Amino acid sequence: MTDATLIADPSDIAPISIVDEMRSSYLDYAMSVIVSRALPDVRDGLKPVHRRILYSAQESGFVPGKAYRKPARIVVAYAPGGLSDAVARLLAERLALGQPVIVDNKPGGGGVIGMGVVAKAAADGHTLAFSAISPLTLSPHTHQVPYDALTDFAPVARVMVSPVYLLATPA
Repeated sequence: MTDATLIADPSDIAPISIVDEMRSSYLDYAMSVIVSRALPDVRDGLKPVHRRILYSAQESGFVPGKAYRKPARIVVAYAPGGLSDAVARLLAERLALGQPVIVDNKPGGGGVIGMGVVAKAAADGHTLAFSAISPLTLSPHTHQVPYDALTDFAPVARVMVSPVYLLATPA
C-alpha cells in the first residue's frame, strides 16, 4: 500500500456542517442505546441486560430445579486484621474447592459473641467457628454465655498454636 492510496480525491470530499453531523451522530447513538439496551422486547418483556444475565446464569449452571448449594461460613470470634482473621482467610481459601467460603468476623466478649453466633446456626455443617479455646473453657466459668460449651459444638480440627508471652520493659 502506498501513500497515494491513502489520500482521498478532493472531488470525493463533501463539505458538511459540524453541528448537523454532531446532532445526527448523537441522535443515532441515543436511539441505538434506547433500542438495544433500554426498551423491553415485545416477545418476552425482558431488556437486553436481563436477557444477558439470564443467559450467563444458565451457562454457569444456575437453573431451576437444581439443588441449592449453601456456601460454607467460618465465623471468626475476633476482629478483622488480626492473626486469627488472617489464618481463617487462608483456611477458607484451602477449603473452598469450588464452593464459596465466607469469613465472617464477630468480635466481642473475648470470643463469646462469635461462639454464640455459631451455637445458634443451623446444625448442617455449613457454619464453623474459628476461635481460641478460652470462650469454651474460661468464659462459661466467669460470666453468662449464650451457649453450652459441652453440647453446642463438635471439634473439627486444631488449626494453629499461637504462643503467648509475658514481657516487661528492660530495667
